[in-house]
Amino acid sequence: MNIRGITVALDAHRGFTTKAAYDSDNLIINCKVESPFELTNSIQETQMLFKGGNAIDLQLATDPKADPKRDKPAPGDIRVLITRRDGKPVAVVYRHKVAVRPGTVAAQPTVFTSPTGKESIDQIEAWDDIALAYEKTETGFTAIATLPLAKLGWKPVPGTTVKMDAGYLFGNQTGNATSVRAYWTNHSFSSGVTADVPNESRIEPNQWGLATVE
Repeated sequence: MNIRGITVALDAHRGFTTKAAYDSDNLIINCKVESPFELTNSIQETQMLFKGGNAIDLQLATDPKADPKRDKPAPGDIRVLITRRDGKPVAVVYRHKVAVRPGTVAAQPTVFTSPTGKESIDQIEAWDDIALAYEKTETGFTAIATLPLAKLGWKPVPGTTVKMDAGYLFGNQTGNATSVRAYWTNHSFSSGVTADVPNESRIEPNQWGLATVE
């Protein structure tokens, strides 16, 4: 994957640069964050991790056959939030749509509701065994996360492009409230909301950019 330093600057004290690479087994996300607060999140409800902020936000289309013009998530579209909880790395993977195989019964989805509407997510899973190299800097931190390709359900093919977005959820000092969300390509209304759960949990593939797989 060819992501050479996507940089998003919010102000003099907050911003991030994200790079990505892969090997035969893993997707490696390298994120340098400028922030007054560390990569920490204290939300204990796994499915609500986005409410606490201080999280790397990766959104990726793992199925190259999905309609490139879709505005709703399709099977293979995933969101991965990466942070530290109680000092230990954790990743939460959101699969909004999961294809149901013949002869099997679909799992009960998680449905987030509010006065604005609702958002349904077929599968949410936490990974507490990810590798995360973390180092504080004078203005924030660097974090390098290693995510198994097999668990992501993605097989990079050199010479192709992949729809994706990269972002960061800026939270408060204790990691129990998201203050600002920032993304490489998504600048829609939903992508900036921090006080409405359905909007905060939503992914919008039509707002994603394209990265080259090398």
